Amino acid sequence: MEYGLSTRKCNNPTPQHGGKQCIGSSNRKESRPCRLKECPNDGSWSEYGNFNEWSACSVSCGKGTKSHERTRSCTNPEPQFGGKDCEGRDVDIQTESCDMLDCPDTICRGKIAGYTANLQECTKYIVCNNKTAFVKDCPESTVWDDKVQACDHPKPDTKCVDMECNTGDHLPHETDCKKYYICAHNKPELRTCEGDLIWNDDIGNCDNAGNVNCKTDKEPEDPMDNEKEFECTSDGLYADPKDCTKYIQCANNIKYEMSCPTKTHWEQTKGYCDHGDDCK
Repeated sequence: MEYGLSTRKCNNPTPQHGGKQCIGSSNRKESRPCRLKECPNDGSWSEYGNFNEWSACSVSCGKGTKSHERTRSCTNPEPQFGGKDCEGRDVDIQTESCDMLDCPDTICRGKIAGYTANLQECTKYIVCNNKTAFVKDCPESTVWDDKVQACDHPKPDTKCVDMECNTGDHLPHETDCKKYYICAHNKPELRTCEGDLIWNDDIGNCDNAGNVNCKTDKEPEDPMDNEKEFECTSDGLYADPKDCTKYIQCANNIKYEMSCPTKTHWEQTKGYCDHGDDCK
């Protein structure tokens, strides 16, 4: 507040001829609000918002990390009139490990020969030869089916790592009774049951082997046992001389017999299995 003093005179009119003086004080104190400047108002954080979606895994295969974040703002209240900004960060980041499954260059370790799925791309498969991986493409419009160890047209129950699934779902592994998939963030991630337990799809959990009727598919055929009529002299895909619904994969001078999908046959000029019954 600011204060002042106002005065007045008894001259309106001046008392004359014995008239009385004015009644009351000739001085009056006055006050009014005043503001020299605003006081500083320090800022304060708002509540954090919700976390956003998890990021993609930091790697395309193997083990990596993923993250998601939430933010807050210095608006509760905002700093004003020279007040201090909020201390600390406006973002809260959480990280979590993620497993994108074995990389192609490591999946054949300890495996002399055979076929296996490319765990990152369903349209490819891996030929293991003397612990070395050779990544191969499936014919057009087909995906690798680890159950039959061949490229085939996709089926409703085909499970591959790049498919989407419902978060929280559990899916049995295609060939290994001890393994299963858990769907996290709409992508299947491979898990293994502990100890002697195997996956029981009826109860959606790992269980004692005696409670589960699980049959594993046979191991891939040893390439060294293949027929000897056709000899691999260079890497590539070749027609099977005995069966036009099959073709031969040559890798590092090793012969692998492959089957075309149902109702297709091998077209050597095209280099893939094609539709049609014209099989000679």
